Amino acid sequence: MDADSLAAIVQAAAQHGMKVCGHASLVPPHEASALGMSTIEHMLSLGYSALPDGIKPPDNLTGLSRALWAWRTADESGLHELLDVFKTNGTGWVPTFVVSERIVGAGAHDFRSLSSDEIKVLSVAMERAAKLAVRHHRNGGLVGVGTDFPVDGVEPGASVHRELEIIVELGKATPLEALQMATLSSAAILGFEDILGAVEEDKIANLVVLSANPLESISNIRAITHVVHDGRMHKIRP
Repeated sequence: MDADSLAAIVQAAAQHGMKVCGHASLVPPHEASALGMSTIEHMLSLGYSALPDGIKPPDNLTGLSRALWAWRTADESGLHELLDVFKTNGTGWVPTFVVSERIVGAGAHDFRSLSSDEIKVLSVAMERAAKLAVRHHRNGGLVGVGTDFPVDGVEPGASVHRELEIIVELGKATPLEALQMATLSSAAILGFEDILGAVEEDKIANLVVLSANPLESISNIRAITHVVHDGRMHKIRP
C-alpha cells in the first residue's frame, strides 16, 4: 500500500468515527503516523523510519529480511525522533515483543528458517525496541500491550503475561510501568479510557484478582484466582 492509499483509508475511516491500525513498512511508520494512522503494530517496522539520509532498503529484500536489514542499519537518534513523532501525533505503538521472541526461539518465521545472523539481529533489535518502548512510555507516549495471537504459535492469555515480562526484562521497566502500558495506555489507544483501564467509579468492572503482588514481581500476574467480568466474579479452577 502506498501513502496515497493509506491517506484515503484513514480519511474514510475518520468519517465513520473509526481508527486505522496496522503495519507500516512500505509506508514507513513516521509517514503513517503523519497521515493519521492510530497505531503502529509490532516492532519490526520501526527501523524504516530511522535510516541514515540517502539509505534505502535493497530491492532484493522482502518481509522479515527487509525489516531486519532496517533494524541493523537504523540510527538510534532516528528511532528517538520517530517516537517523538508518535507522541506529537498521538500515535499508539503496540510492539508485540512476544512474537519476535517466538521467532528467535524457533529460528523461523512464515515457514522460512532464519540464519544465525538474522536471529542475532532480531535479538538485538528486541532489546533496543523494548528499551525504546519504556523510554517512550516515560516520556508520555502511548505504548500498548498486544501479542498478535496466533502468529508463530503465540497462545492466548499467557502471551500477554509474557509480553509484560519482556517489557520488564529487556526494557528495564518497573512492574508498575508495565502494568500501566497494559491497562491505562492500552485503553487510551483504543479510545476507551473513560470506561476501561482503571478500577474507578463508573468504569466497567473488568479485572483480575491475584494471589501475589505484581508490583513485587511482574510474573505474579500469572497468579490469577478470580476474574471479574462486567461486575461478575468468576473463580479460576486450579
